[in-house]
Amino acid sequence: MKTIAFKKFKLDNRGFTLTEISLAFLIGTIVILICTTLLFSSSNYFQKMEAASRDKLFADNMLDTIKEELAYATNIEFLANGSAQTPNYANVLKIINGRLYLNNKDIYETLYTNQKVELQVSPQKNSVITLTVTIKNIDNAPTYTTTQTFTVNTMAALNTSFSGITSGTLTDSIISYKKSGT
Repeated sequence: MKTIAFKKFKLDNRGFTLTEISLAFLIGTIVILICTTLLFSSSNYFQKMEAASRDKLFADNMLDTIKEELAYATNIEFLANGSAQTPNYANVLKIINGRLYLNNKDIYETLYTNQKVELQVSPQKNSVITLTVTIKNIDNAPTYTTTQTFTVNTMAALNTSFSGITSGTLTDSIISYKKSGT
């Protein structure tokens, strides 16, 4: 019968060398720096996308509000921004200092966050209007623009036309209108 001899392992109680500890520390530091950089860059990207999404929602909502106000108007008048002329109709939409006002009430007063609004209106033939809403940042640079063309149904049915300035594109003009039944 053969006996198997086991080698006795010698325990090494010396520990890690300074070079091994320094290398492990360096690798750990590099990994932490990479993770931190990725975290901050993804956080910045998320904040930019969230702000862009907020601007889009704000502009689209504003455009829908204006369209709903004008869609069933029986008469619409366009006046130049800062015009001394008194609007002929009771309902008035206008931009003052980059904010939308309906009948002298800021209808989005809680939604502006260092933003300005620009409204461009292009009256066309056959009771058709093209509206463009642009959201601008504090530096006056556009961050989002949306455009919609629609027919003012009641005016088309009554075969009435726009009054005031009725050609070209008007920026931040005063829109005076009369709704059916008022």
